[in-house]
Amino acid sequence: MLSDEIVTALRRLSRQDKLRAMQLLINELAADHELQPDITYTIWSPYETETAAETLLNLLQQDNEAAHE
Repeated sequence: MLSDEIVTALRRLSRQDKLRAMQLLINELAADHELQPDITYTIWSPYETETAAETLLNLLQQDNEAAHE
């Protein structure tokens, strides 16, 4: 949680300094999520997920039927 001091200090900044602060935070967040070399990452694929599609279709049909009752 942000401290009141930080929030107050940020509000006092000029527009240009606020943009710089935003860019700094955005770069920090992006760096946290960079892919690391030599690591295997699992990638989700919609292939072979017919069960999930069928489940979603059933839920949508039930919702549609309930809405028209």
